[in-house]
Amino acid sequence: MRKTILFTLAVVLCLSLSAQAQTAQQIITNVKHRFDQVKDYTATITATVNMERMKIPEMKATVYFKQPDKMHIESKNFSMLPKEGLGMNPADMLAKYDATLLKSEKRNGVLFYELRLVTKAEKGKQVREYFVSVNGDAWVVSHIESFPMPGRKITIDFTHALVADQYWLPSTINVNYSSEQTDEPPADPQPGRQRSIPRKGSASVRYSDYKVNTGLSDDIFEKKNEPKKEEKK
Repeated sequence: MRKTILFTLAVVLCLSLSAQAQTAQQIITNVKHRFDQVKDYTATITATVNMERMKIPEMKATVYFKQPDKMHIESKNFSMLPKEGLGMNPADMLAKYDATLLKSEKRNGVLFYELRLVTKAEKGKQVREYFVSVNGDAWVVSHIESFPMPGRKITIDFTHALVADQYWLPSTINVNYSSEQTDEPPADPQPGRQRSIPRKGSASVRYSDYKVNTGLSDDIFEKKNEPKKEEKK
């Protein structure tokens, strides 16, 4: 009996030390390895957007993705979807951010890692800070929180589904914008320019009908309606 208890304690200790041994870089690398299994995908996305002082009908589109970072959305009315609604590329997390592991904890039997990401210093660019939660069982990002400016907050929650019994891909993404400000924002100094960050609102994106690793052509991602360059004679 005593040997069984000691063995159990040893296993628990080893698991605990293994969790602690993970560095922020290793965690993101694990997420990238999971992400890299998907060479390309096609999916149907349906989005519901609710922004202050705006009425936007439900939007539907086909999204095409190809590694490392090519994305094309095919729809007549999908331009209003906030870019935050499609998540963060793990390759960018490694290349563009300095990461720190804040803590790890189990929630409902699943180990989660809480990371702080800060954009690497670059002259002329604003430093951005993100707080990211990683599911250590599936190695996917489950939550992102950022503060794009004082008094503003963006939270993004992801749920994932196992596609074709091997690829963990988003099934829903919920984005929420909140603000401590109660007064009207000042007029934009550049009339006609759309504000990139809304004060308050939410967006919900649902994915369905995934087709993974079908060998998508690069032609899908070429910008349409661009004049072709004339060949020099």
